[in-house]
Amino acid sequence: MAAHRYLDHAPPDPDDWLDKSNINRPAFAGYRAMHLLAMHRPAQLEALDADTWTRWMPIIVSYPRSSGTDDERFDDVVLALAADRAPEALAQWTLRMVDLQNAKGEGHLFVMWRLRHVTAAELVEALGRKLGDPELKPEARGDLAEYGMRADAQAFLPCVSAQLTPEAIERDREAALTVAAAALSRGPGASWPLIEEVFASDPELGKAVFEKVACGERADLASELDDRSLHRLLDWVLENFPPAEDPGHRAGAGSVTPRDQAGQVRDRLLAVLAQRGTDDAIAAIDALASKFPSYGMTRRKAEAREARLARWTAPEPRHVILLAQSNDARIVL
Repeated sequence: MAAHRYLDHAPPDPDDWLDKSNINRPAFAGYRAMHLLAMHRPAQLEALDADTWTRWMPIIVSYPRSSGTDDERFDDVVLALAADRAPEALAQWTLRMVDLQNAKGEGHLFVMWRLRHVTAAELVEALGRKLGDPELKPEARGDLAEYGMRADAQAFLPCVSAQLTPEAIERDREAALTVAAAALSRGPGASWPLIEEVFASDPELGKAVFEKVACGERADLASELDDRSLHRLLDWVLENFPPAEDPGHRAGAGSVTPRDQAGQVRDRLLAVLAQRGTDDAIAAIDALASKFPSYGMTRRKAEAREARLARWTAPEPRHVILLAQSNDARIVL
């Protein structure tokens, strides 16, 4: 197949085309050749040696990614094989793209969107070290933190922690805000103990972080937090975003503010906790209702008890018969 033969050729020097405004057709042709093999000759693509993957890695990392098409599915095949066959080269060229994209505009790292499904340990480790680069703009740090917490939260968390020390926060508050919000939104279960310390020591930064998370596309914090962790988060949120201070709304058109969204996320988290119906969840709702009394909290208490009843499994008929036949037996609820 012509696509396979084309990959045997040496690719053009990336210094001649990488980050240039024009399209380098020979380089693009190399990536399209891999894409064709992924679609029609996957065994030939898998048989490519590590040297071939390394030679073509610059275009593999930098090729524009399509969304919502079959191309995207085969992009993932090519990237997964690249990460498996030549992970060091993948990490090297990703770091170069990070530097190039960080230098542009606000510093967003579009390469991380392309690599969002790649979880090679070499790449995660390299980007974790890169997170501490003082030349990175805040938005670039946030993009790296989002990638790392999604790819391997436990491995990346120490890198995030190093960016949220009191000294790091004082040095670059905006970067700390971006990193903390990315960590909490993408890995709430792993990052909450760390973020909880930040919230407690710097409530103003915590409020900015929570608002940024609430405005993001993923605010499902409860999915990874157990009842007690969710209780502590809600205790802090109710203290810093009390319902009594929610913005009022007039009739007619208006914009949704970060404070509005923070209140909406707070209420969703309360509803989730109440609907769990566990003993810990009910105890948490009772404690929050005592500390922050309101009609809304009274309603949540009732919801929590209804949820517990819904979880209850009635005794089977044979258990009722055994109970009737024994003076010593008891039903344990």
